[in-house]
Amino acid sequence: MQLSPNKLRYLAPALVLACGVAVIVPALLRGLPVGADFNNHYRHALPLYDSLRAGHFDPGWLAESNDGYGDARFRFYPPATYYLLSATRFVAGDWYAGSLITFALLSSVGALGVFAWGRRLGASRWIAALAGALYAIAPYHLNELYQASFLAEYAACAVLPWCFAFTQGVFDSRRSVSRARDVAGLGLSYAALVLSHLPLTVIGSLSLGVYALLLARRARSIKPLAIFAAGVVLGLVASAFYWVGIALLSGRARGEKAGAVKVHERGADKDSSLGRARSLFPVALLFAFSFLMTTDLSRPLWLVVPKLDKVQFPYRWLAVASLAGCPLLAAGLARWLTIIRARSLRPLHLIVALAFALALWHVGAEVVRDSEYIGRQKFGQLLAEMRGGASFRDWLPAGARAASQMERMEGAARAEGCAVSVVEETPERRAFRLAPGVCERLRVRAYFYPHWRARETTGGASRQLQTAAADDGALVVKLPTPIASPEGTVQARTVVVEFTEPPMTIYSRVLSAFGACLILCAALFGIFFGRRSRTAGREGAKDVRAAGIAKV
Repeated sequence: MQLSPNKLRYLAPALVLACGVAVIVPALLRGLPVGADFNNHYRHALPLYDSLRAGHFDPGWLAESNDGYGDARFRFYPPATYYLLSATRFVAGDWYAGSLITFALLSSVGALGVFAWGRRLGASRWIAALAGALYAIAPYHLNELYQASFLAEYAACAVLPWCFAFTQGVFDSRRSVSRARDVAGLGLSYAALVLSHLPLTVIGSLSLGVYALLLARRARSIKPLAIFAAGVVLGLVASAFYWVGIALLSGRARGEKAGAVKVHERGADKDSSLGRARSLFPVALLFAFSFLMTTDLSRPLWLVVPKLDKVQFPYRWLAVASLAGCPLLAAGLARWLTIIRARSLRPLHLIVALAFALALWHVGAEVVRDSEYIGRQKFGQLLAEMRGGASFRDWLPAGARAASQMERMEGAARAEGCAVSVVEETPERRAFRLAPGVCERLRVRAYFYPHWRARETTGGASRQLQTAAADDGALVVKLPTPIASPEGTVQARTVVVEFTEPPMTIYSRVLSAFGACLILCAALFGIFFGRRSRTAGREGAKDVRAAGIAKV
């Protein structure tokens, strides 16, 4: 049965999608792969899902970690991966199935992104599909999932190919309608990158900048570079609700040394199309640059480029090297097949096939088969055990002790000289009733951050209270002299402690909504007017053909 050209058009991306799902088959058969970073991600996802179910869609404080002292990881760690996990958990009904759906989605989105980039480079749909399939099985990309459990980085690597694809479109498009779509896509994908993983955002931003400069040099025009910058700015605006929160809290966190690194237009759509060689030259330079950044030869750059030493591990540049290498390898394999078809097969030609087979065997044996897997039942037990565990020390306030060194508290608060009872206790709001008595301070089971605000209510009177940090970093509320009743007796009082977001956080949410609206408007403009342009073009072609027939 021969497929119509219309259906054939979708066959290649469907095969890429199937390859992305096929990568998750070992997890479907053997269980979820567990690496060193596995628990940390689910310690974040579990309370976020609880908060979403309670109707709080943008929480700021994780109360259950560090033995109840909490941390501000919701503000420090990019949230996109955990919102996706929460969404798939809601759809699937449990965390196990939801996790598998998340892995399959991320794998497929990344492979389709490389396919889209390959098509923008001028490759045929089959070579672009090969590039997408190669990315799905790239060793470093698979290692993020099956060995290290770098789930947030795996998510970032799923959106990074789209950043390069839309960047390529910005420089190759000649019409404002097409550029509007590419700017919208670049803004959306860059925002998703920022909201997925900070170290890869730094690496991806530098790589996109280098790639844009290479494309601008070939285009010999500054206009596409300015449009590219506008797309990146759109992404920053749309993600402002996250990174503004980091800026507000970063000075209060433990560390500037937290992430210090120990450094030692399309072509003809034919199967024989290899893409434009000139289009692959910037990709080859990008591959060389990213690979160089993993070696000691790049030490001077690590010392002078701001924030580069915060990516934690130099080998994270392999994420970009793996991405850039896939279109190059796909074009090389296609060229190899062309040579074999043009000439008779020789023993020398088998070296490429042998090397490729050995690489596949290594990936399957060392990365996938050698992973540790856990089934549904054990995974459920692990989720129950990991709640309340210690967080990274870098997320603790400056000067605070680790959770294991904090003073053990039986309840949620304690005051010397007054009995304390809990009236209300939620992650970001606690209310305590203090019995009549003289007490100078109330110690709350939470780490101190300047966002904590306290007020006291006695009878009908209310007043603000001062908060401070104890010697070990715990939250302390300084209590003034209690308000006496008209009869002269000391009354019981209620102290309310709330984690209050500063006004800048509210403004950043409005800014993000504005950025999202701009991206949507640009996308709709490109789609609507692009469709009208294509319709007008088809009608014009029909008129030309009709005129030619009439003339004959």
